[in-house]
Amino acid sequence: MSNLTSVSSMFRVAAVAAVLVLIATGCGNDTVTVNGAPEATEAPTETTAPENETTTEPPPEDLSPGELLLAAIDATTGSAARGQTRLEGEMVEASGEPLTVDFQVDTEGDIEAMLAGGGDPSAPPLTVRIVDGQTYAGFPGAFAQQMFPDFEGETAWLTVGPGFSEQFAIACASPLANLEMGSGECDPATDLRGLADAAEEATVLGDEDLHGVPTTHLRFIVPFANLLSTDTGQDAFGGDFGGSLEGSLPVDVWIDDDMLLRKLAVDLSGIFGGFAGAFGAEDNPDIAIPSWQTVIEYFDFDDSISIDAPAPESVVGDFAQVQGLVN
Repeated sequence: MSNLTSVSSMFRVAAVAAVLVLIATGCGNDTVTVNGAPEATEAPTETTAPENETTTEPPPEDLSPGELLLAAIDATTGSAARGQTRLEGEMVEASGEPLTVDFQVDTEGDIEAMLAGGGDPSAPPLTVRIVDGQTYAGFPGAFAQQMFPDFEGETAWLTVGPGFSEQFAIACASPLANLEMGSGECDPATDLRGLADAAEEATVLGDEDLHGVPTTHLRFIVPFANLLSTDTGQDAFGGDFGGSLEGSLPVDVWIDDDMLLRKLAVDLSGIFGGFAGAFGAEDNPDIAIPSWQTVIEYFDFDDSISIDAPAPESVVGDFAQVQGLVN
């Protein structure tokens, strides 16, 4: 990549790659480790839960931040949950509004994400399901009838093949979804392991109350060089290009008294600066480094959630057949 068009393209890929960072800690069955996490800072002050809240004991004070994250991953793994992702900043707020994605994930790791208009007010509402590794994109029946006049249902579904999966990576509920979705993979546990293995610094920032739930706030720093040394990073960027990136990715995590992840936040702006630096463009006044923040919150853990594949009669075709009409 040697021109400004290529730089812009890599900005787009980087944005999608990092979107939903750590959203997937409710999926998968793997235990992860955090490298280089220092011992915990001074224990945060105890927060009293509301009278209608039932909580267990707070996280043990003798755990390091990395151990707290590990315990939260263990507790959250395999849990079903509902939540919301907000994508904020110049990269996504062309219309002045953040992009909001409502999602739910079941105990099997199957995912459903609802995106109003796909971020485009003129586009139809979009529902994406990933069930047993297969991605489906659902559109309102009235819109689908423009392409499939004989369809009479409420929602028409298209299967999404590997070649187009990265366009729906936002629904993968994975920390680094786009890095693997191009090959049809959606493996949240592996991606989370890559982030955790790449983390170097960890700090307990204190206690915070989120929607009436007491939580402990942690911050982890993930250097780009470390992240790109993982298998996922190497597959996505290659050694030569990845080695030229500088900077780090701050990841904030809020863990409740039951050791469940309640909120995740990341400022992705630095990754764009890293790409600009890799192309020698960081000092070019014609290239603005866009801001990008991702905030993910879990509002409800509910093991009764179940995500199923669409009924066969509602699957009308493959996304590759109609991509020119639904882009």
